Amino acid sequence: EEQEVQEVRGLVEAETTAVLESWKKKIQDTEMNLKSAAEEEAKLSEELKTCAAVKADAVENMMTAAKKQKRARRNGEEKVVKVREELQRVRLSERELKTETTKLEREFMVANEEQEHAWLAYENESETLEQWHTKVSSFATKAIPFMDTVHGLLTTKIENLPIEKKVAAIEHEAAYIEVGDVIDSTIDTVISHVVGDLEADPVGRDINESESSNRHNAWLENDDEDDEDDFVAPQIRPRKYGDREAASQRHRAAVAFHGPDSHEAQIQTPYDEEEADRQYLMGIYDTDGLIRDIIRYLQSGNVLLKHGRKGKPHYRKFWISENLKDLCWVDNEVTSQRPKKSSISLKDVTGLVIGQYTRVFRRNASNCAEPEFYLSWSLKLKNNKRTVDVVASSVSDFEAWLMGLAHILQLEPTWGLPLDITAEEGYNQLAPKEREMCGRNHITPKLFVKLKELVLERTEEVSHSIELFNGDMEKVYTAVGGIHPPAINKHKALYMTKGELRYLANIDIFRACVIWKLFEEQKLIFDPHFKPPTATFDWK
Repeated sequence: EEQEVQEVRGLVEAETTAVLESWKKKIQDTEMNLKSAAEEEAKLSEELKTCAAVKADAVENMMTAAKKQKRARRNGEEKVVKVREELQRVRLSERELKTETTKLEREFMVANEEQEHAWLAYENESETLEQWHTKVSSFATKAIPFMDTVHGLLTTKIENLPIEKKVAAIEHEAAYIEVGDVIDSTIDTVISHVVGDLEADPVGRDINESESSNRHNAWLENDDEDDEDDFVAPQIRPRKYGDREAASQRHRAAVAFHGPDSHEAQIQTPYDEEEADRQYLMGIYDTDGLIRDIIRYLQSGNVLLKHGRKGKPHYRKFWISENLKDLCWVDNEVTSQRPKKSSISLKDVTGLVIGQYTRVFRRNASNCAEPEFYLSWSLKLKNNKRTVDVVASSVSDFEAWLMGLAHILQLEPTWGLPLDITAEEGYNQLAPKEREMCGRNHITPKLFVKLKELVLERTEEVSHSIELFNGDMEKVYTAVGGIHPPAINKHKALYMTKGELRYLANIDIFRACVIWKLFEEQKLIFDPHFKPPTATFDWK
């Protein structure tokens, strides 16, 4: 029994040991599975977090895109409204233009008829004057020998008279001489009036032209010094062309330069008030008190379009303080007695930038082909904290603000970025220096080439007129016009002010001065009294 008990006990122990080993193995396997499950759970948690972040970014991007689309749609709607309003204004302007054109055509027809009547009257008057000239010449031809004959007869009779009668005869001769002097004077006056209206006789004209030619040659005579040092700028003034002599001189110059059948030779040149105003404005840029007047104008203030960091561009009234230390602006549409004023200290300004290049301008920037782009400027403040960005309503306001601020701040206005002109028309016609200058100052090659052609044509016209009138500069001035008497120096350069070039190019005075300096370097134009638009002007 004990042996059986021991066998059973051995079997039980063996079975128990096998069961325990089996359970231990199962426990180890379970632990391994739990560990693998924990690692898988950690991986799934990480993936879940990653998916949540990606989803959040996707949602944010979708919301941003939706906001941009909404903003773009709103901007598009605003642009559509603006385009419709502009179209309506254009239609109204077109109707007004048609009405004005019809009115001008009628006025032109009336003026043309009046001009034809005037020319007919002038031709009739000329024929009458020619007839008078013939009669006076005939009368003078007959009167002078007759008077000489009478004088000879009187002298002979006096010699043959008795002594007592010679006294009365001599008194008679003195009276005759006095009357003869009056007659001679009258004849000379009539002849001078007739000749002055029709034109002097060939002999007299040759003498005058010879004297004028001598004066002109003496004026052009070179000495050891340069022409620019000797040249005295004439008084700048608008020229009126209403008199017959001026019209005649301009007609002769046009026929000689352009030909008798040209359009220029057919045009009459009456006095033009608008042309006189334009010539007056040309001379403003060379007046001594220009900067003083500009600063007074800026202190009185005017309305500019201000771009801000938020919202749409809005109009504000800008002015410079009386002590020239602050730039101030207010909402010009506010009707309250004391509207809220904003200002910056001009001593904090570090840069004066032309164009629309700042971050504020880029919110509603214009294309560089639009006129507003060339009426825009920005003031940069210290540490680039902010900018003041405005658009002027006209070129004259743009020039006034930049010239005034440049004078006060002693800063030169500069362009934010150069203009890419490599694909522009006329680029290949420019020299390397001209290309660099045009790109840096936003001047198209086409404009530069055209402007050079106009200057050369003007120079040739003045040279032809000087040759035509044999150096009589008063007649040349009458013929070619301008704000000053024309002149050409020993380098064949034309006397032209920056104001003339500015109106010839129809650009602002800053770019016009850059072109002027390059033309001067190329010896195309000159002006010994040239003054830059700003105190720190550097065209290079």
